[in-house]
Amino acid sequence: MLSRILRSTFRAARRRPGFAALNVAGLALGLACCLLIALYVHAELTVDRFHERADRIVRVSQEVTAPGREAL
Repeated sequence: MLSRILRSTFRAARRRPGFAALNVAGLALGLACCLLIALYVHAELTVDRFHERADRIVRVSQEVTAPGREAL
């Protein structure tokens, strides 16, 4: 069954090489984007997890505006 599918795929790729290349390029781009997003999410979720008391870590931020300007 698998050999028939592969044979059919290669025949179609030989008939329309541009269409096949476009499909393969789209698949490669989609997989690369998915991998990069997964790596970014993993990096963000593992920040400061090596501390004993990681649940006590807080982020402090301050908003400063110049006189006569709106806050962003």
